[in-house]
Amino acid sequence: MRAQPVAAAWLRRCRVQHRHAAVRSTLTKRCLDCGDRYLELREHHPRLRNLVGQHRLIRAGHDDDRVLAFRRHEDERSASGQAHTSEMRGVDRIVGFSPSPRTRDRALALGVIDAQAASAQDAAQGSDLVLIAVPVSRTTECLQAIAAHLAADALLMDVGSTKSDVVAAARATLGERLPCFVPAHPIAGKAQAGVDHAEANLYQQRRVILTPLPETDPARVLAAKQVWQEIGSHVSDMTPEKHDDTFAAVSHLPHLLAFAAVNALSQTPADAATYLPMAGPGFRDFSRIAASDPDVWRDILSANRQEVIQHTQRFRTALDALTSAIERNDLDLLRALIAHASQIRSGWTLQAGDHADGD
Repeated sequence: MRAQPVAAAWLRRCRVQHRHAAVRSTLTKRCLDCGDRYLELREHHPRLRNLVGQHRLIRAGHDDDRVLAFRRHEDERSASGQAHTSEMRGVDRIVGFSPSPRTRDRALALGVIDAQAASAQDAAQGSDLVLIAVPVSRTTECLQAIAAHLAADALLMDVGSTKSDVVAAARATLGERLPCFVPAHPIAGKAQAGVDHAEANLYQQRRVILTPLPETDPARVLAAKQVWQEIGSHVSDMTPEKHDDTFAAVSHLPHLLAFAAVNALSQTPADAATYLPMAGPGFRDFSRIAASDPDVWRDILSANRQEVIQHTQRFRTALDALTSAIERNDLDLLRALIAHASQIRSGWTLQAGDHADGD
């Protein structure tokens, strides 16, 4: 076929880059380009089906209602029938489920999954790694559905933006499978949701927070770290409580402020027509996250409401100080407050290896 020489060239490039015919998950930009070409060649070259392997975990991205299950060949299991979970460098088969037929069809067409499952239970059955990507308000429902279908040696993870509620849901539903669960939060948000907005490099050089339970099997924690590191992420551990407090401050409160700012400028159609056309890059950058999914953020803010309220109160105090300085025309204080913020912000950089980052 005409595509064969291109496929051969693609394989040669990846061998040079990775010293292996299979694409490693710590992909460079060069191999992300190769990955795009892989999708075009896939139908003509069945051999290419396995070359992206675990890399397609990051093509899936965050979605509104998805269960992804990762399976390996039976001959890669040990004599005891258990998968070598800590050595899951290759993924043979990705099975996906979403209640939306369109999402399932698009995921299959885009190469995000290898097969559609008829249900979440079917996706989880016999899988080595099960990843749930659902609104946090539906975590309990999802875990209830799959708990009895998880293999004894499976690794189960979520990607929810809050953790205390997810941990509570796991304790209430997983029973003897609780040691399989490693709660995870990849800090790689996008304003646009859904499989059509998936990005191959979504999690590369991004922070992933793990909040394992005391009951979590240490081997599962190690396996979870290896999975995320294999796709280029930097992994940190936190308690669920520390996680929720931290991200109330650096993620949930900023979203709340962006929602409020856009609403304040568009309380009436006349307001929106007057102000928004005049907005520049500053407003664009500040308000970008106001375009986030309403259902997702309703659930996040509700689930983490105590921490969000506490940080909202701290913000009100800071805003009141600035407002008071303006009202009293206290220029020295006003400058000092602005200078303090400027100094802190100028000293901060988006470093996945050192700081939690993203949305």
